[in-house]
Amino acid sequence: MGARGPAPTPTTMLETRGSWRARTREGEPRPERGKPRCPAHLASAQKQVWRAVVKVLDCMGVLTVADGGQLERYAVYYCRWRECERFIAENGMTYALKSDDPTYYMGKLPNSATAVIGFVEYPQVRESRRLDQALKQIEGQFGLTPAARTRLRVPAEEGKPDDGKARIFRPSAN
Repeated sequence: MGARGPAPTPTTMLETRGSWRARTREGEPRPERGKPRCPAHLASAQKQVWRAVVKVLDCMGVLTVADGGQLERYAVYYCRWRECERFIAENGMTYALKSDDPTYYMGKLPNSATAVIGFVEYPQVRESRRLDQALKQIEGQFGLTPAARTRLRVPAEEGKPDDGKARIFRPSAN
């Protein structure tokens, strides 16, 4: 029987959120911060997604070398989701289910003698929804959604005192 309840929040996430619970945990593995290697077997579109996400996560300061598997899954899922969305944009969400029996039908297509029983959702629509949920879960774990980011606290850069003006004024190009 597996563990019950929701999965525990990783200590690094608790630390970035500023939670006191992070100090109560001992013995948790702490992978080295850094960029994991991009798997060679990914397609070119998947590698582009990988690089873009790694760049964002590295800038956020939450990326470790142990995140490679989850990032690979994200890149693959994202490209599949885009393919499903492209198919839906081209073909719509449903197709007409045609009847061979001329006495059993719901209606006829315009400018056609084809009898229609009903409309059925393309499998790509269901797959798009499934992949969307999986992507949202991964994005939430990495802090890539607005709601997930509200719980993160990243230490300020050293050497640059924040006087509050940086939020309002852009640094000059000179």
